[in-house]
Amino acid sequence: MYNQERKQGDVSGRLCVIIFRDMPLENNDKIKNTDMEKSIFPILVVNNSNLKPYIELFSYQPENISQQPLGSLVGFFEIRDYSEDSAYVVNFLNSVVKKEYYLNPKRSVQDSFDAALHKVNLALSELAKHGNINWLGKIDSAICVIEKNSIHFSVTGKAKILLNRNTVLTDVTEDLAPDSPDPHPLKTFTNVSSGRLEKGDKLIITSEDLFHILSLSDLKKNVARFDKDKFIQFIKTALTNELDMAGTLIVDIDEPEKKTVRKEPIKQKEETATISVFSETAFSKKKKWTAPLVEAKPETEDPEQEKEYVDKKTGHIYIQGDNEEKEDSGALQEQAQMVKEVMYNSMFATKDFFKKQAFSAWKKTKKTLSSAASYNYAGKFSSLKDGLGKKYRGRKKPDAPEMIPEESLENIIEQYEKEFQPSPRKNVSKISKLGIPVKKSVSEGIANLKPLVGKIPELLPNGHTLEKLRTVLPDASKANRLFAGFTPKQKISTVSIILALIILPLFFSKIDFKKKEAASIDTIPTTESPDQNEEKYLNERNIAFVEQVEKISSLSGVIGSFPLESDLYAVTDRTVTLIKENETKEFTWLEEYGSGRITAYMKDLNLIFILTDREKVVSFSPVSLDFKDNSIVIPQGAQISQASTYLTYLYLLDKKNNQIYRYPRAEGGFGEKTDWVKKPLDASSVSDMAIDDNVFLADKTGLRKLFRGEIVDFTMENSTTPVNFNKVHTDITAEGIYVMDIGNSRIIKFDKEGKLLKQYHNESVSDATGFSINETDKKAYIITSDEINAMNIQ
Repeated sequence: MYNQERKQGDVSGRLCVIIFRDMPLENNDKIKNTDMEKSIFPILVVNNSNLKPYIELFSYQPENISQQPLGSLVGFFEIRDYSEDSAYVVNFLNSVVKKEYYLNPKRSVQDSFDAALHKVNLALSELAKHGNINWLGKIDSAICVIEKNSIHFSVTGKAKILLNRNTVLTDVTEDLAPDSPDPHPLKTFTNVSSGRLEKGDKLIITSEDLFHILSLSDLKKNVARFDKDKFIQFIKTALTNELDMAGTLIVDIDEPEKKTVRKEPIKQKEETATISVFSETAFSKKKKWTAPLVEAKPETEDPEQEKEYVDKKTGHIYIQGDNEEKEDSGALQEQAQMVKEVMYNSMFATKDFFKKQAFSAWKKTKKTLSSAASYNYAGKFSSLKDGLGKKYRGRKKPDAPEMIPEESLENIIEQYEKEFQPSPRKNVSKISKLGIPVKKSVSEGIANLKPLVGKIPELLPNGHTLEKLRTVLPDASKANRLFAGFTPKQKISTVSIILALIILPLFFSKIDFKKKEAASIDTIPTTESPDQNEEKYLNERNIAFVEQVEKISSLSGVIGSFPLESDLYAVTDRTVTLIKENETKEFTWLEEYGSGRITAYMKDLNLIFILTDREKVVSFSPVSLDFKDNSIVIPQGAQISQASTYLTYLYLLDKKNNQIYRYPRAEGGFGEKTDWVKKPLDASSVSDMAIDDNVFLADKTGLRKLFRGEIVDFTMENSTTPVNFNKVHTDITAEGIYVMDIGNSRIIKFDKEGKLLKQYHNESVSDATGFSINETDKKAYIITSDEINAMNIQ
């Protein structure tokens, strides 16, 4: 064992790195070079919901390939002060340590871990400066990094990390936490220990609460007695039943499972394959039990067993070999079932439609026949006769023999009716079986038509007779005889075809086959069409005309707004106003600080900075709700027009001297500035500044990108209407770059490469003096001279 001293950033005190080697290591190069599998099981118990803000476990994994070398970040924060001021500290520290550790994947694991601990110490120091000191000496925490086969960790307070190796349970954090009667925020995490992990190791990362119910000897006994899953369940049950609040993480280290590719089963190798899946003992017992019943049973089970294996870790049975085919088959069966259901539904709907249409047609026919029976044919035909008489006046009348007497006409109709009327034995019963109501409608309809038919000869100026009329009409008797000779199936088919020919055209005429346009995020619908002032933007790509905005506040003179979680903080020249859904709180700083001119938010420390007209920088903490004066030295005669932050640095733009000053965070405020711009820069027309990993300067004509103090090539995609880059918003966590074009009443979203993604148009933007973005809630907060409005940017 050896010690090594080194300084960590500007932390006052000593950071001691301890490498523990008192556990025997296996000199197996193969094991050393193989990355062990780490199973992490967090156990959080909060039986009293009021205590939930005061403890938090975390287990973070790399989010992309570049972060893979940094490994896993696990641990917990617990505060034993349950005041309102301490309720935010745990969540705040959790976000700080994660963000800083994975911030720069190019750093080594040790450097990233040191930076994360330093950032936590610095964040706690800022809380203390703002009067939030109730947590001092009452914070328990363990932070661990597990990468490859190594672990790095640091603890504070009464947190413990126990290592079980070869049935020996050891406290590897003994004397690691700082033990000072006067705790200092910057010395919360001071010592780091590192070591190698081996196969079969178990880590227990826990708070002091676990030892209130289990002694170290009890833990040793239960670790040896229980397997992995049962031990986890044992700890969880014990904590849940005995404590109101506790947190423990259990990490099991094992060799990675060897993944073997199974080949298709071969008959000659069935017995060998079975033994590789199930143990020989298990199989032999099964064979012994089944042998008296069926001698060849194992041979019939081998093909199925070859397709399965039991996961040694989880105990689940997995199917191999044909599982993909079965899944595909299942998908096909599911689709076939869906098609069947659609067909059944269509057939039922068609049947119901035909039934309704047939009934409707019958009612119309019955109504027509009834109307025909009561129609005044005599008067109509008399009028027609008089009209025809006038037309043919002076002409020679037709000879009398061509007129058919009324008695003869009736005889002809009666004979025709007999030929047309179907035989009751052959037709009426068949039609009734089809469910079609049949009365004496045919004969009644013909009887009602007799007066009309009697007048037909009078309407034929050329003297056409009924015989000529019958040559035009179809021979109903032949159709009737043909239909009577059909089999029942043929009759049903014939009726169905006739109905289909009549009804299907009506059915399809009611269906709208026009394809509806799919909804697109590029065309957000509005309830009204764009007015004449917006017509010039209709040719723009990916533009949404937002119908209305929501009024959030009637504050006037707002110089900046910051959406933090579900709240909005608005800064004026003398106050910071907290705007919630149902309430508004106003906080005023001392008059001696001066009037606020410029404001910026530092996310890493959760602080709002206000630069006043007296060259002072005032900070406001959303946690403690207090103001603090921060020491800073601004060059005499400088004209600071913009401010922004990056990590714990404050950037100020001096448009007079065309320079950007970078101030590091230091005790009581900010340290000595650095001239960040390396090459000549015209900053006189800069209207806004935003920073992620680069500095973006906006003016009316464009957006300039600077990296390491120099302007780099950067092109923003053009829109049809030229963009005015009045204001810009982005940060290290933002998805894109947001530009406010006040002249064209729109906010435009670009990606970090300059590609135009979306445009949001609303007339309220034309009166804006600034804006901020909440990507979580998809809202843009538009600041005007007398109010703040929220606009949806989905």
